[in-house]
Amino acid sequence: MSSEGSVTMTRHTEPGGNSTRAHSELTHFERVPSASWVCTSYLAMGAIYSLVGSTSNVLYLDFGLSVRDASWYPSLFVLPYALKPLWAPLLELRESKRSIVVWTQLTLAATCLLATAAIRTPWFLIASATVFVIMGVLGATMDMASDGVYVTTLNDERAARLAGFQSSGWMLGPIFATGLLVILVGSLQSAGFETGDAWQVALGAVALTLSVLSAWHHWSIPTAIKRGPSTATRPALATFRDAVVSFARKPSIVPMIAFAVLFRTSQGFLDKIGPAFLKTPIASGGLGVDNERLGWLNGTLGTIGIAIGTLLGGYVVSRAGLRRCLPWLCVAFNLPNGAYLLLSWLRPETTIWIGSAIVFEKFFFGVGSVGHIVYLIQQVSPGPFRTAHLAFGTALMGLCMSVTGMLGAILVEPLGYSGYFAFVMVATIPSFLVTWFAPFERTVDADPHRKT
Repeated sequence: MSSEGSVTMTRHTEPGGNSTRAHSELTHFERVPSASWVCTSYLAMGAIYSLVGSTSNVLYLDFGLSVRDASWYPSLFVLPYALKPLWAPLLELRESKRSIVVWTQLTLAATCLLATAAIRTPWFLIASATVFVIMGVLGATMDMASDGVYVTTLNDERAARLAGFQSSGWMLGPIFATGLLVILVGSLQSAGFETGDAWQVALGAVALTLSVLSAWHHWSIPTAIKRGPSTATRPALATFRDAVVSFARKPSIVPMIAFAVLFRTSQGFLDKIGPAFLKTPIASGGLGVDNERLGWLNGTLGTIGIAIGTLLGGYVVSRAGLRRCLPWLCVAFNLPNGAYLLLSWLRPETTIWIGSAIVFEKFFFGVGSVGHIVYLIQQVSPGPFRTAHLAFGTALMGLCMSVTGMLGAILVEPLGYSGYFAFVMVATIPSFLVTWFAPFERTVDADPHRKT
């Protein structure tokens, strides 16, 4: 890792052994160690994604929407993350992705302030939904720019070494959005604040945080300068066409797409309904967890479990290599979803049992999720349009989460919570199938210093 004030020359080699000097050579100046800005940039990504897709679920439940509606709308809000390939190639027209990261974070801060106003309008649902959709578009754009910085600034070895920091940084976002914010709302409600006032304070805190992160990233993210032929003067339509054609011509692209889409199928069904089950009153079949406990158990302790799991998963992948680890990562990702099935059967009322089940599931989710993102980086993104290709891969993942979330919102009421969580376990089958048939067209060495 570069020391402060160093200048790093990064050169990527594409399949076939040809250096990308013919395409570009990247020079960047690092003021701070890479792990610091990797963590905070992915924290911002995770915070917005969680705010739009999960915290909004809690907000709508607080405002009296049904479990179906409170789960369906947030699944719609994250749809821009699946549609981002439509404008992903436009980001290739910018020499530096850093400016996109900074400006999207500032705009998101302003949008959070709009959300505080939307809460008090007579058209609460329409106004808030519109704002959350806009936040989804901006968040998806920020994701692509941050991913672009990651894959163009770090070579494969450094990217693998920092995968744990990347994933853990992303998971700090949910700690903030689904943990600390929900705890704040619950505390304010307990102190006598009205629900609307409590959520306005929470959204204002998000706006302030994004403003600070924008300034930090303006200073800390490496300044990248591409040398050689540039895509900046190429028409946007030609860039989009070339990126799509290049992606479609990748070897074994069909099973790669299937892996990107289906690996997280069961998690997509669990993502919105799990917290709703925890929050639903006991008389209605849930566990009756209030906002303060929900923020601590699901948003904070659960996400810490994910972060520790991703660090462990990243370490294992960097030491043993993804090909050897991927089947076991798939097992770790899927089978612990059964914790929610057990909760729906046993219906415990003590915090320690509920919290233990949540942390168990979240920890192994973190371990397994590393396999998904590292596969996208190592096998799906390489090529002349790495930012766009990685955006395609993560968008397919987002499509799965959005569609399964909408379907889950429709299925949960007729199935009931126990029947629904049994269905979630059946929905793990596609993940195992695409993992078994996942192709490895590029060979990426594991840690060369590991002991054998």
